[in-house]
Amino acid sequence: MAYASFDFETHLSKRAEYAPRIASGSWAEWNGLVTDPPSPGAIGLRAESVAKFRELLSRPDLTLVNQFFAFDIAVMLEDAYRAQDEAHTRGVDTIEGEVSGAYGRVPAFVRTVWDALRAGRFVGVDVCQQLIDVAHGRLDLREHHGYGLANIARWNGIECEDKEETWRLYYSQLAEISPEYWPEDARKYVLLDADLPLRILSKQLEENQRWIESYGHPVLHEAPAQTWAQTALYLVSAHGVRTNKARVEALRTKTTEHIASIQGRLQAAGLVRADGSKDTKAAKARVKAAFEAQGKDVPLTVAAKGRKAKKEFVPQISTEEDTMILSGDPLLVDYADYSSSNTLLTRVEDLADGYELPLNVEFTSIRATGRTSARKPRAPHKGVQSQNDGQGSGVRECREPREGCAFLWADFEAAEMHTLAQNCKDEVGYSRLGDLLLEGVDPHAYFAGVARLGLTGTPKEIADSVLSRDDKKAMRGWAKPYNFGKPGGMGNDKFRIFSRKQYGVTFSEAEAKHYGELWFRSFPEVKELHGIVKRLLGRKDTCTVRIKRGGFVAGGKHFPAACNFFFQAPAAAGVKASLCHVLYECYADPDSPLFGFRVWNLVHDELVLEGPIGRMHDAGERLRAIMEREFNFYTPSFPTRVEVIAGNVWSKEAKPVYGADGRLGLWIYEDYLAEKASKAVKKAA
Repeated sequence: MAYASFDFETHLSKRAEYAPRIASGSWAEWNGLVTDPPSPGAIGLRAESVAKFRELLSRPDLTLVNQFFAFDIAVMLEDAYRAQDEAHTRGVDTIEGEVSGAYGRVPAFVRTVWDALRAGRFVGVDVCQQLIDVAHGRLDLREHHGYGLANIARWNGIECEDKEETWRLYYSQLAEISPEYWPEDARKYVLLDADLPLRILSKQLEENQRWIESYGHPVLHEAPAQTWAQTALYLVSAHGVRTNKARVEALRTKTTEHIASIQGRLQAAGLVRADGSKDTKAAKARVKAAFEAQGKDVPLTVAAKGRKAKKEFVPQISTEEDTMILSGDPLLVDYADYSSSNTLLTRVEDLADGYELPLNVEFTSIRATGRTSARKPRAPHKGVQSQNDGQGSGVRECREPREGCAFLWADFEAAEMHTLAQNCKDEVGYSRLGDLLLEGVDPHAYFAGVARLGLTGTPKEIADSVLSRDDKKAMRGWAKPYNFGKPGGMGNDKFRIFSRKQYGVTFSEAEAKHYGELWFRSFPEVKELHGIVKRLLGRKDTCTVRIKRGGFVAGGKHFPAACNFFFQAPAAAGVKASLCHVLYECYADPDSPLFGFRVWNLVHDELVLEGPIGRMHDAGERLRAIMEREFNFYTPSFPTRVEVIAGNVWSKEAKPVYGADGRLGLWIYEDYLAEKASKAVKKAA
């Protein structure tokens, strides 16, 4: 197989501009033979480099290589849109023409790029390295250093000086100057961008071959798909979302008042100072007293993975939220609430930046768990981490769609329960949980009925009995911590914290143990799956896990992490595949009702889109079909379903709304609030 590297230098980004204008580009080729080095690199200004990129992409024998290819692909796509717009402004058509369809038209080259992504013709050496590092169990240690070219080169035994970052910011000033007249350091910088990815890839392919020879399976088979996912997530980052000023300011007022209501009690106890700052020394002393009174060890802090510090780590008394919850001291629980409420207030301040320009979120596409993660964007962009808004915090409802648009979102029904069931069947031959899912039995209602209410009968009879109760929501909520916590090998203390933090359900030590035993009796296949993990561990602290369906490999896994990997990794893969194929139709298929929609958020197993109000039903049906097709590749024995909702506000309270014609309509947030207020008045009366 032949390879070509390609890298663009661009003008500086402005806020909310994730695909700035191209200034220049560099490229090199390699025939794929370990004995041969890459060809000498070349540099071109915008017109020449864009033409070269198109020429390389037109050669089906080539795989294109780079580090963080997502940026360069986004830049190239935006350049094609810009060229098309400029051509239309002049009243002429572009050379490559357009692809037209029922819902619009798209530059033909944009379609070509998306087809190449779908065909697996883009590979990022950062993605390859992350997959290798996950397999070795060292991703958590290395991601703190960053997956820049220089680091990746060194990790692969390639001598490389630190790239001088100063030139990266000044290529816009060279955009009109022929590269032959550039300063030598400026030329050297971009030529390294062309040369290093190919030399790194050569080493990575050798590592992949060693895995095949040693273990009988590869680790880089997912690299093209993961590069596509990285690109898709970057485009999600680029779109962003705006916020509603009235709702943001109301949340600011509510949060400020709640902080004030707690602060007085904490100040009286000496845990908060007069200026509102926390007295951590006093908090640690109270933690120590609380745990000693219970006859328990006082929780201590642990060093972060990959910690980089000059001083030796010294454990301190923990003041984390988990510790405060386990302390049993109401004031320490208030202290944790005070901390989290101040964190919420900071997030509200960030939301206020989205009134005019959109807020963005940035994603990490590969984590050691197989999942993605999100973070606040780096300057010059502004935004919030949007994968965890906090249960019932009101942050989610602060977003609003652009004019003429509405939100369309879809999530999988119990995604990780389906991948857990599938992996139990693949590994131990059966799954009672999977049988429940196939029969349409609600697992939460079923376990609540069996464990908490002691009901007997068929699983469906038990679940239906619980679902007929007035307190069915509370019953299902009681069972969720077990169904989502126990499969991951969670111990009772961690389980109690998890239950309290995620679901607001408090269990005593005895209850956690008792109902945990009942849960494993209800789903014995999970205990057998845990037995496989224990055998993999043997007498070691960690093990390497490989999942049969998809071939995901992860090393350095302790018991809980290994248990989680069996269902988290395939679920994440199904969600990423769904995102990629949804975005293909959003950007490149004008015959799809999704064309012109944009995904602006991914929350673990949920995609959130924005698009024309009048197309919600057709777009929603297409969204459902793609997501179920892609995810159920990983769960063929226990296929899951997707629920689609359209609304003027993205909210956990939203429900699908269908008209008399059976077509999906809009859930209206203001109508929900009015109905909620009316019910409160009637209840008070």
